[in-house]
Amino acid sequence: MLTAYCLLLTGLSAASPAEPPVAEVQISLCAPPEEIIRRLTLSPDPDRRREIWYFESPALEEYAKGIIFRLRLGAGERRLTVKAKVADCAHVDASLLRASDGKCEADVHGEEMQTVVSLEASLDEKTVQGLLDGSVGLASALHPAQLRYLQSALAWPLAPEMRPLGPIRVDSHRPAKGKWVAELWQAPGGERWAEVSRKTETVDVARVRKAMLGELSKAGLEPCADVSSTTESKLRALLAAPQPTPGIR
Repeated sequence: MLTAYCLLLTGLSAASPAEPPVAEVQISLCAPPEEIIRRLTLSPDPDRRREIWYFESPALEEYAKGIIFRLRLGAGERRLTVKAKVADCAHVDASLLRASDGKCEADVHGEEMQTVVSLEASLDEKTVQGLLDGSVGLASALHPAQLRYLQSALAWPLAPEMRPLGPIRVDSHRPAKGKWVAELWQAPGGERWAEVSRKTETVDVARVRKAMLGELSKAGLEPCADVSSTTESKLRALLAAPQPTPGIR
């Protein structure tokens, strides 16, 4: 069954005009991270180490609308991303993508392919600190293109009681061979998530996913029983945990 937000990969042989040309195949693993690193012979990629903060209300109102606000902090990187589910890329204003280092692609979890738009903006250190200590509101930190998109998508104003949630530490690892990356996430409360992912052309999603699953199986690893996105579980874990004093590493 096809819905506005979900396309099944079964029988997929060619991208339709409504589908994005690029997709990211994401496979969640539930084995302990140390076991994943050992079995896949992974090496850390320190240049891709990140600290992630989300912005959400206690009732997950923005997530319920299909929108995620994420602040990514790394070496020389301060990026605020607005990520939103869309029916297809054809309905996204291309000028907004160009104005905000944006993209429209698909996230693949299991056999479901979700089209999403991502609009990004670089922030200065003062704005980042203000967002995390509460002296700067999220609405005032948005790039004009991000704001225009939310308004055009009828997703404005933002939900009340929006607040920073985090930080989640993300450590990236790469295999000796292979084009995918493994990310290990850890929340302040100790919750951990592991995911391997690879970007590919939409027409190659089924083949690439099958090959990735084959590599994992050879290493004695299987996907989590729940193949859906882990974003909601991350948000709920962060909401339940005491919030630490904000700081940037």
